[in-house]
Amino acid sequence: MIGSALTHRVQRLEHWLACCLARGELAPVELADATELADLLTEQHLETGTPIFHQGDRLDRIGIVRRGEVGLYHRVGSRNLLINVLSPGDVLGDIPVLSENPMLYTARMLSNGSILMLKETDLRILLRSRPHIASRWLISVAGRMERTQRRLLEVLSGGLEAKLSLLLIDQAKGGKVKLSQESLAQLLGAKRESVNRALRHLAREGLVETSYGSILILDPRELASRSTLGDGAIDLDL
Repeated sequence: MIGSALTHRVQRLEHWLACCLARGELAPVELADATELADLLTEQHLETGTPIFHQGDRLDRIGIVRRGEVGLYHRVGSRNLLINVLSPGDVLGDIPVLSENPMLYTARMLSNGSILMLKETDLRILLRSRPHIASRWLISVAGRMERTQRRLLEVLSGGLEAKLSLLLIDQAKGGKVKLSQESLAQLLGAKRESVNRALRHLAREGLVETSYGSILILDPRELASRSTLGDGAIDLDL
């Protein structure tokens, strides 16, 4: 039973490493790497609304979304602004940990789920001693920074429909975006009514199909071309 449980944990982490931190062909993971990770991670089961980290915290651990979704909120005065939504496989807290800076946002569960926790000391030891894991982590951080820069460029240069098109591409899982129009509006810094009008326009043109709490992307390439970055600068593997 113990051996079977360990094998399951190793397989779980191999899948996470291969699918979430980087493309598999870039840094193959050895069994010893995955086994060591499995021994160091602890899983926390959390309910909707539970905070994981708070804005301003100095972290001694990082989190990896195992199940459910996590919202990242930045507090400005009395307002909590939704700035990103994380899905299974996404990492949170590693950049402030490695840069030794406080958290810029509060991370809160948007649904029931679980988070894999890794202590800061264990992370630093792994990155020094396991080059395969270090390589994957570097690729993961670079990818997230590139995605943030892309969204910033869109915010600075695009209209609402262009911003919305890029956001839908970024947030799609299996061709579907499971976010409310209110959440989309917060992520875009726009009014809900304006986002609703832009979505209706995209739907009339056959690019998306809207339903309660989700949006189905029908034509990802044409949708990407509506952003100011164009489809050549966007990963269309939805």
